[in-house]
Amino acid sequence: MKGAEDRMLFVPGGSQDPPGRLKAWLKLGLGVALLLFFMYVVGPFLDTLPGIKPVTRFIDDSGINAPAFYYTGVEEVGDAVVSIRNSLEYPPEE
Repeated sequence: MKGAEDRMLFVPGGSQDPPGRLKAWLKLGLGVALLLFFMYVVGPFLDTLPGIKPVTRFIDDSGINAPAFYYTGVEEVGDAVVSIRNSLEYPPEE
């Protein structure tokens, strides 16, 4: 008959895994590291791709505040929302 110690080795989350708090901190650290990797490595790399570089250059040269388009308090976004709603509610007749 196996002892309690032998059974503990085959139980998920048993003695072979790190303690719960350590495991949670490791997951958090890995998640933060992945976010930083995407922000500082993948993002800048995507900006240099041939299809995207002209668009980003145009946005920079025009002085467009691209992140502001996510806010509904900006006048241009409000106008765009009204136009989209109107075009969906009253489609052009053929």
